[in-house]
Amino acid sequence: MKKVITLAYSVFFIATIGLSQSLTFMKVYGDLPADTTRAYKILSLSDTTFLIGGQWDNKGFIMHVDYDGTMLNYRAVSDSVVGISAVRDMVQLPNGDIIAVGECKDCAPTDTVDHVFALRLNTSLDILNLRLFYGTNPNPLTYGPSLAYSNGVLAVSMTMAGIGFNFEDLLLHALDNQLNTIWSQIYNSCGNCGFEYAHDLAPTSAGFAMIVENVFTDSLRLFHLSTAGSVLWKQTYSISGGVSFGKMVAANGIIYVGAAIRGLPQDPAHYLAVISGIYESDGSSAGAAVINDSLIDERIMDIQLSSNGTLLAGYMRSEPNAFGTYQVSRIYRIDTANFSVLGYVQIPNPNDITNMGIRSVVPFNADGTEFASCGIRGFINRGFFYGNLPCKTKSDNVSATICDGETYFLGTVAYTDSGTYTATLTAANGCDSVVTLNLYVTETDTTVTQATYTLSVPLQIGITYQWISCANNQPVPGAISHSFSPTQSGAYKVAVTSGNCADTSACHNVLATGIDNEFAESLRIYPQPAHDQFWLEMSTPYPAVELQLTDMQGRTVWQKNLQNEVVTTIPVSFLASGVYLLHVQAEGKYAVRKALKQ
Repeated sequence: MKKVITLAYSVFFIATIGLSQSLTFMKVYGDLPADTTRAYKILSLSDTTFLIGGQWDNKGFIMHVDYDGTMLNYRAVSDSVVGISAVRDMVQLPNGDIIAVGECKDCAPTDTVDHVFALRLNTSLDILNLRLFYGTNPNPLTYGPSLAYSNGVLAVSMTMAGIGFNFEDLLLHALDNQLNTIWSQIYNSCGNCGFEYAHDLAPTSAGFAMIVENVFTDSLRLFHLSTAGSVLWKQTYSISGGVSFGKMVAANGIIYVGAAIRGLPQDPAHYLAVISGIYESDGSSAGAAVINDSLIDERIMDIQLSSNGTLLAGYMRSEPNAFGTYQVSRIYRIDTANFSVLGYVQIPNPNDITNMGIRSVVPFNADGTEFASCGIRGFINRGFFYGNLPCKTKSDNVSATICDGETYFLGTVAYTDSGTYTATLTAANGCDSVVTLNLYVTETDTTVTQATYTLSVPLQIGITYQWISCANNQPVPGAISHSFSPTQSGAYKVAVTSGNCADTSACHNVLATGIDNEFAESLRIYPQPAHDQFWLEMSTPYPAVELQLTDMQGRTVWQKNLQNEVVTTIPVSFLASGVYLLHVQAEGKYAVRKALKQ
């Protein structure tokens, strides 16, 4: 029976960009209700894959994901850091190593407070070094880490417990590649500033920029630091209505700060998303953009620069629903020449109840129209990966085996012969893939030849045979060789099988006049089965008798000539157990009898 087989093909994105098509997709991590996952940071790698850092069931993780968000590798921080933990920030060093920082609780041998940790990993996510950070005052608390790499210096900022009315201070460590401290500095915004929180650390042309939120004074402070940790300048930006959060990126002599500010004239009652440009040289203003959707709170959760200078801002807002509000996230593109909004992409919410809270974004092309992002979805909290990226051309090899007479479809082209074929297929999402098909056709040759009283088909490796009587369509017991010498006149066919492929020959008549059934009935062979020898008894002595014993492959294993004998022995002790055929010819008569060797 002929069959048609069609290649069911899904595109996986692993090769270089070759087309101008685009792809938008979402990947959510963890299973409900068992898993709680949060994705805090995404990092783009040179091979067009990504790293995501965050928390999975209260354990920090770093996950290597493919172009479409599919997990390629996973490293649990709990392999080295005990207690509750979360990865907050990551950078890749020029030598390819990954530095990750985060927070952990109950992870130090001497206390149970929060600590900042740092990990150095290779690209296989093997942990090479671990470092815990302690505050310098009696309270060893540290938390809120950020990373930056500038002019050959790796730095990590954090908040630590302070003294007196400086309840919290700012701590900065410069590290070598083994995570050892090169230098460290403690910073205060003012004499008694109370609670200070370092939201972000970014590399500048001269060193580092550090953005600090002060709870008591409703202000942001921006520190510009040298690579040796000295303060080049610091500026205070007071906001009467309040300020929340702050993220930074710097390029071309300008530090870009994204924050949520309340009290602005556009909407004094709500937090508005503001992106400000500040000159590295003196902290003066280079311009600003305000994203204002009236009567809602808005925040800038992350900002990054694409290679042509376009700002990419991860933006989150609260929208009303039947239960109050839910979170909606967008990725805005900002023109840094005039701080105008070029456009945005909204990350889709599954409904008007489920939150979609962006946490990190990375540009993928020069103008930021292509990007990847991560964040937190829903009330249960599940990390997500969302990308708006170009299609990639995938090259893949497919091997397939069909039976002789079957048809294999690659795309819309049918193939019936063994060979190597190439086709360009289009997936459901519109992206192309070049597929090379290695097709193998399994041959089952059922060409029967007949020699005297023996039927045979070509001997093939890995093939099984079964001869069948056409009279009743039943298998002939023991007839499982490529050749067959029937003991009864009649029509026979053979079934040839190779794996899942099978075919059956036409029926062939075997020597209907050559085998003398009456002569065969006059012959007695015993015992059945025999161990050492058979006895052959003939009802009549013949002047000349030819005896030939063959195996089921048609090979002669013993032969003898008789003269006027009625009884003779047939030695078989030297033969393997199995079925044999005794051919007897006498005075033009011919018979074949089965002999079973034990």
